[in-house]
Amino acid sequence: MVRAEVSAIEPRDNGICACGSRTSKSLRTMRSWPPAPIRASLRHRSAIASCSTPSAVIMSCSRKRAICCPRPVCYPEHGFYMVPMANGLRAAGTVELGGLAAPLNPRRTAMIRDGVKMLLPAAGHGSDEWLGFRPSIPGSLPVIGSSRRLPRVTYAFGHGHLGLTLSALTSYLVSQLVAGQRPAVDLAPLRPDRF
Repeated sequence: MVRAEVSAIEPRDNGICACGSRTSKSLRTMRSWPPAPIRASLRHRSAIASCSTPSAVIMSCSRKRAICCPRPVCYPEHGFYMVPMANGLRAAGTVELGGLAAPLNPRRTAMIRDGVKMLLPAAGHGSDEWLGFRPSIPGSLPVIGSSRRLPRVTYAFGHGHLGLTLSALTSYLVSQLVAGQRPAVDLAPLRPDRF
């Protein structure tokens, strides 16, 4: 396995050139969705959108205080999770479709902070806020399969919030595709060209 920065992917007689690194017989990427220059070189179009998940860290809720949650907790009525971390209590949740340039929506983090305060009145205020981005696919089914243009390129992305959960199965299915074996499950509903 080679770790390298790649600016474009192009077909070659003896494999695939991940430009900026070296030629390979096949390519698997280990990221949620390639950057725009790589997508342009692949000429792959997909109905993918970026969803954002705001987060807040409640710094005054440390492990030393009795108010801190001892384990991750979901608060479904307000759509967020609380997770104890070394620097405080992390509260994250809610999803917005807005693209990669969308700024943090302060109403979302205020809703999370208000929910934490309702559950843990002594928790304090959020001291750090940020926004994380995730690829989202209509219908919530990931894309798993080979590129039509470059059959040696295998796609596996768009798992939404279940990427880690489905990573072992996805890796197994991708390994079967790359080895030329029949996948353990029918991948037709997940094919890259379905959009």
